Amino acid sequence: SIYIVDAEQKYLFMNEGHLKRFGMPLERIVERPYSDFHSKEDSEKFAQAVKAVFKTGASIQRDHKSERDGRFFIRTFSPVAGHNNQVRAVTIVAKDITDRKQAEEALRNRENELRSIFRAAPIGIGMVIARMFQEVNDSLCSMTGYSREELLGQGARMIYPTEEDFEYVGREKYRQIEEKGSGAV
Repeated sequence: SIYIVDAEQKYLFMNEGHLKRFGMPLERIVERPYSDFHSKEDSEKFAQAVKAVFKTGASIQRDHKSERDGRFFIRTFSPVAGHNNQVRAVTIVAKDITDRKQAEEALRNRENELRSIFRAAPIGIGMVIARMFQEVNDSLCSMTGYSREELLGQGARMIYPTEEDFEYVGREKYRQIEEKGSGAV
């Protein structure tokens, strides 16, 4: 979608792609303000972006969720300069990023599921990166007697302080973790 608005956010132009989204002919849209077609909140955000381009003369990008159909867009607001390089209008190019947003949401949901499994695991699990605990589950805390806050940021050696503990974990496994800086204990 591509459209152009003036300083009062009145539509000056709209391409066919955006007209299809609107479901109206161009003559019913041109010279009418953005706020005639959108909510007060959405219109205020849109106006802020347009005003920023008029003020700075620089392009900006904003994420946008359409109230009309729930699709997600990244909108680029760019100045249209007239003589003396004065901003006369703003061109908005809206790219549909709905598929990307939905994939990101699915990934977040999956990460939350994995985090829940990690936390609820009946065995002690600690994630070690750069020789330090980055995450631990409740079972590991119960096993070691340390709180989550006490373990995070500490070296994994903290929970295996004696030579016997070290042998129990396995000297070779711990050496690999020390060399790599990460691993599972």
